Amino acid sequence: MAQLEIHHINVGQGDSTLIINRNIAQLGSNIDAAIQKNSSLSKPSAVEDYLPYAVSLNNNSRSGPVIQLDNTIRAALLIDAGESVYGIDVNSYLVTSGVKAADNKNKFTTLATHFHSDHVNGFREVFFSDYAIKKNYSDQTLNFPPVTAYDCGDLKEWDDNPSYANYVDSVKYLAGKNLTKRRVIKIHEVIPLGKDSDNTEIMLRCIANNGTVSLNGTNTEKQIIKTTDSPDQNARSTVMILEYGDFRYFLGGDIGGTGDESGGNWANNKDTRTKAFYSNYPDIETGVTAVLPQIYKADPKRGNTSAGHTCCFFANHHGSGSSNDVFLLEVLKPTLSVCSSGVRMQFHCHPTQQCFNRADNSNNYSPKWQTPGKKDSAANTVDNTIDGYYVNEMAQDNDNYGTTKSPKPYKRTFPKGKILGDIIVRPIDVVNYTSSTNGIRIQVYGTGDMTDSSIISKPLRPKYGTAGTSPYPLGPFIHTCNLH
Repeated sequence: MAQLEIHHINVGQGDSTLIINRNIAQLGSNIDAAIQKNSSLSKPSAVEDYLPYAVSLNNNSRSGPVIQLDNTIRAALLIDAGESVYGIDVNSYLVTSGVKAADNKNKFTTLATHFHSDHVNGFREVFFSDYAIKKNYSDQTLNFPPVTAYDCGDLKEWDDNPSYANYVDSVKYLAGKNLTKRRVIKIHEVIPLGKDSDNTEIMLRCIANNGTVSLNGTNTEKQIIKTTDSPDQNARSTVMILEYGDFRYFLGGDIGGTGDESGGNWANNKDTRTKAFYSNYPDIETGVTAVLPQIYKADPKRGNTSAGHTCCFFANHHGSGSSNDVFLLEVLKPTLSVCSSGVRMQFHCHPTQQCFNRADNSNNYSPKWQTPGKKDSAANTVDNTIDGYYVNEMAQDNDNYGTTKSPKPYKRTFPKGKILGDIIVRPIDVVNYTSSTNGIRIQVYGTGDMTDSSIISKPLRPKYGTAGTSPYPLGPFIHTCNLH
């Protein structure tokens, strides 16, 4: 049984991703121990059901955890923590998942992809349990400091940025107590998350950071942005590839692409609004698109391989129309995609319809993707391989932003998409692909109501449902990745 979990925590229109290496065998033993104390419980027949079963029982219990999770964590990494208002929710999610425990102190790390408030402000509530109330740091408010706090690095012009200053001050306090080491991540650096019971390593590899992209899969780098120009922080986002055997997951923060034809976006794939209205940032995606096939080469011993391929894709910049270019998607060829959204719509209207169009070929917007470097929309196209699209809790449409008119129901359509609250993605069974297997199966489940475009504004139900509901609040949805 694969032991990697990727949790996209619902923090509105921000980002927070928790990655866990969990000891599934230990979790099974913990379930057995709980059954011995309470004969009314029954152990799920499928190993992949253990975690949602345990979490559901724990959330529905008023007398404390039914099944112990604290000792099941081999390692955990929290990438971003949303706005400050969501920090306590993120902290609670860590506890619920079994991450927050004394014996896990040296197994917990964090990564701040960049210093916008919707990515880093929540870290204070993760580090300090009652910071939101007391607004200060003290030993009494220490919550769960990471052993290492990775981030994209310092630049002078960030000194007057309150989100940056708050994050750095928090980490400096923890460092002063010898609890945490701050580390600026480097391109090609690997963050290890331990091994599973079959000795397969789980790690994150940095391929771009701070406006600089790996050039050829080695230590050679190319600077895309001029740091002296004080570009937007989105362009400085850390870009990571999560690796677990043959399973790969792309996490690009808020990097931008082009949004236009030079990125492969034609017709309904192109955002036709003026660039003053929607996101317009330096193009990091093109550099990432070029290096991916050099780092992840096609295996000549296998029949169905694709250089640069990743199994899953976390949409860049919350589904911006000027990110998530078709050329990048064509190289990644992801089996499924996840996008953060939230009910607090911002002026940029993320996620955009154009982003959905590029990923969803069931509505004939993007039946094929174009090969990078080609300028003709009809030339050198390949099949769109995305099998599913998942979004955190949708918002109201914001076409009337800045006016006195009331917001309208969200109008985005994506027939292959599903709307969840928290979204959990897990490879199951085989993660080392061979010719004798049919691919890597990927499981997705989550919280909240699954809705479609006709009932897209329906509110989500409480996390993990209510007592007596299925162990799976939503799902599981199974996808198979066979491009290895």
